[in-house]
Amino acid sequence: MNLLYRSMFFCGLFSIIGLISTVFKPQYVTAEPTCPVKIAIKINTCQQIFSVALPIDTRNQIKVNQIVSASPQETATSATTITGYPLTDFTTVALPYGWQIHPITGKVFFHSGTDLVAEVGTSVKAIAPGIVVFAQDQESYGNVVIINHAGGLQTRYAQLETIQVNLGQAINKDDVLGTVGATGQPSSRETHLHFEIRADEPLGWIAKDPTGYLR
Repeated sequence: MNLLYRSMFFCGLFSIIGLISTVFKPQYVTAEPTCPVKIAIKINTCQQIFSVALPIDTRNQIKVNQIVSASPQETATSATTITGYPLTDFTTVALPYGWQIHPITGKVFFHSGTDLVAEVGTSVKAIAPGIVVFAQDQESYGNVVIINHAGGLQTRYAQLETIQVNLGQAINKDDVLGTVGATGQPSSRETHLHFEIRADEPLGWIAKDPTGYLR
């Protein structure tokens, strides 16, 4: 009988030791990002942290943080001279750049661009010459056109109904890029163009207040 109890005791003890070693054994997880941050774009329409980047499939895209060679006309354009307006007529702002209360969810969030009120189908124009580096649907942005400009600037035109330019296309100021829509996840109730200005900085493409560029 004593032998039976001793056997049961040691079996139980070994089981407990095995369980403890399993529970407290360090679990090491290694994971590579789907693409390096260097070729990721800061695609968040309303990001709270500027450095957050969502990787995109760049196999058939120009690297969005690549400043492509520019024509003489583009070279004359600098960070201080890129100005224009992406719609035919000046309009009201549905939601400005910066910390806001989301009109739909009621939550505080950072709005990385400005929402310009416009009817669906309104033509959307480039505010400056550059190269199209992205032109397709991208999650919360919906249909979006991204243009790299000389001087380390980038403009983004989001929630479009249609896209009328192609990847790698050279764009002049006032060229039509597409039309206003409501694709993706608009942050304003009124139909609008979501417009952004980004600057190429060490952390990536950082959102800037578009107000001074919209003239």
